Amino acid sequence: MTPAMRQGILVGLIIAGVWLYESLRPVPQPPGVLADAPPTIAIIDADKPKVFERRGYVFAVIASFDAKARVVARDRSGGDRESEVAPIDLAIGWGRMSDSKVLKNVDVAISKRKLFSKSFDPQIPDSEVESSVFAIHATAADPEIDKQLAALRVGSLVKLTGFLVEARGADGWRWSGQARKLTPVANGNVLWVSSVEVVEAAAGQASAK
Repeated sequence: MTPAMRQGILVGLIIAGVWLYESLRPVPQPPGVLADAPPTIAIIDADKPKVFERRGYVFAVIASFDAKARVVARDRSGGDRESEVAPIDLAIGWGRMSDSKVLKNVDVAISKRKLFSKSFDPQIPDSEVESSVFAIHATAADPEIDKQLAALRVGSLVKLTGFLVEARGADGWRWSGQARKLTPVANGNVLWVSSVEVVEAAAGQASAK
């Protein structure tokens, strides 16, 4: 290998490393509550079934979903059937779980499609953390939304709309995920994302609580 080739490889590795760092590092946000309310979830009338199709699966709607929240954890899964349906897992937070100051003393993570959280501040009970964070197995409505979901970073303030769904395979396989106990009542947490928008925390928007 010539010196020029080695130099080219080194430059390529540096560029790749910078890109990876920039794409994964958390988005800084000002202190204060950035998202006041929990997601709005409305159960769909079972007598009016609604379904979508993508990637060889049928998605049967359970409930409508609308949220403005902060991404507090993310994970990308692979190697199983669920990952074919929803390759990206997100944990979104609202209330004090959208406040940068509070999140300094709270750990939230997603691993192997399970949500974990722990408060290290006695003024913030674990029950509040659990009731103010929702885990999502995100399945995109189209390729463009695939890209938008992949670009989300921890700290992003987002508006998400879509439907909680049950994924169904032609062989009878079904998956709707498992909603966390203290989250808004819904049967599952696989989210068909029809719209995703990253929003800025405008000056003076964050509210102290």
